[in-house]
Amino acid sequence: MSDKLSALDGQVQKGMRVLDFGSGPSEDVYEYVRYFEANYYALDNSRQVQMLLEEKGIRCIDLAFLKSTDMKFDIIFMSSVFHELLSYLSRNEAANTMNVVLSHLSENGKLIIRDWCAPEDKTLARVEVIPKKIEEVKQWIKELSEHAIFLSEVVVKGNTIQASVDDLYNILLHVTWGQQSILRESNESYLVDSASIKQFILNGNQNIKLVSQRAYYQSDYTNYLSNYFKDVEIFVKQYHICTKQVLVLQKA
Repeated sequence: MSDKLSALDGQVQKGMRVLDFGSGPSEDVYEYVRYFEANYYALDNSRQVQMLLEEKGIRCIDLAFLKSTDMKFDIIFMSSVFHELLSYLSRNEAANTMNVVLSHLSENGKLIIRDWCAPEDKTLARVEVIPKKIEEVKQWIKELSEHAIFLSEVVVKGNTIQASVDDLYNILLHVTWGQQSILRESNESYLVDSASIKQFILNGNQNIKLVSQRAYYQSDYTNYLSNYFKDVEIFVKQYHICTKQVLVLQKA
């Protein structure tokens, strides 16, 4: 089972209605949900994605349709979507979107969010870049800075980066995408912290409860990070870095 699908482990049951919010063109969640004889709906605002899914017989809706319907779902799954809402939408737009999502949960329905994590650590720390990768890493830092992703000053001296642990988290995980992804990914912050969960989901929604939360480090990231940074395992362990978290919220 993939890491993505493990977020749904033990949650899907026969006859449930499951909404894959921000599905993209992948069929993995569809196949998983169908295995349990549950009803799958994809939501994606891209018409191209909708057409690809519809060609395969997969029911696909967009946000405008969701706003217009009273359809309820037993599970709404958001994988690597929540941080995008926070990155691309205004605070009001993000809050309104999450309110729409929550309003379409059935009684006892669950919102399952799988996304990046956040150290929530403002401590200054350092990482050393492998010399042949320093120019690529500096390009990432430049783009992330221009998009106001950093919370505080990032200083590069030689091959060493000094910044808060939170900002280093953003740098390290962005860099693993490779240089070809700079224009796309540099618009996004990967810090999904407790304040964001409280502000955009729990505040004003007294009937929504956080029932479980787990954060973890995906070991395969060590290989990716080691291509760019020295002694990255020490940094990961020292600052308790997690690459993903899964939150399960339930409507009372």
